[in-house]
Amino acid sequence: MCIIMEPERRLIGYTRVSTEEQETRMQRDALIKFGVKSEHIYEEKASGKTMNRPVWNRIMKFMREGDTVVFWKLDRLGRDLIGILDTVAFMEKKGVHFVSITEKLDTDSAMGKFIFHLFAALAQLERGIIAERTTAGIAAKRKSGGKTWGRRSPIETSPIRKACMVQYLSIPQDRQITANELLRWINALPEPNPKVKKIDSAETLRRWIRLNRKSSDGDEKLFRKNHPSLCN
Repeated sequence: MCIIMEPERRLIGYTRVSTEEQETRMQRDALIKFGVKSEHIYEEKASGKTMNRPVWNRIMKFMREGDTVVFWKLDRLGRDLIGILDTVAFMEKKGVHFVSITEKLDTDSAMGKFIFHLFAALAQLERGIIAERTTAGIAAKRKSGGKTWGRRSPIETSPIRKACMVQYLSIPQDRQITANELLRWINALPEPNPKVKKIDSAETLRRWIRLNRKSSDGDEKLFRKNHPSLCN
């Protein structure tokens, strides 16, 4: 009789702080409460500006298909947008999931798979984000003779959010998530511009969707016309 053993589905915890003076106790407590064994929690004291960190590199080497890497918060993975996108793609390819406790993001769920698609879209648009930020100020000054009126939507002030929301509109409505779920992962996106504040209400997203919902083709054409640098 042949017995087929299923591979162990491990929970791997990762905590990170930027300086020696900071502590990881709160992060560790959250991971243990989630179900990660204390001996499977790996601690690192390093800046999140780069993904090239000794402890994280070690995890990337030994994690295997079926594993789940658990973070207290998404920014503990890192603050480098390009690096995070590459890391997420690498983990998906290996069949490794990740969970962010604070944002309630779980890539082993339907919503998680949806986020992976958005990360892929971000990776394609990433090269144009820097150019978009550079030209945004110039375009604003030219508008209305150098003056702008009214307060811009917190979605419009962030090229990353704008790109994600446009991508979201292209998804069939029966597969779209709720505005509250959408709000959680929008606020969890790594934002290169520290001046961009988190969105407080899901109604902000609903309002933007109502104003911008058209056919997928129409949305794409409009976006490409208004943001050519993001589509190169």
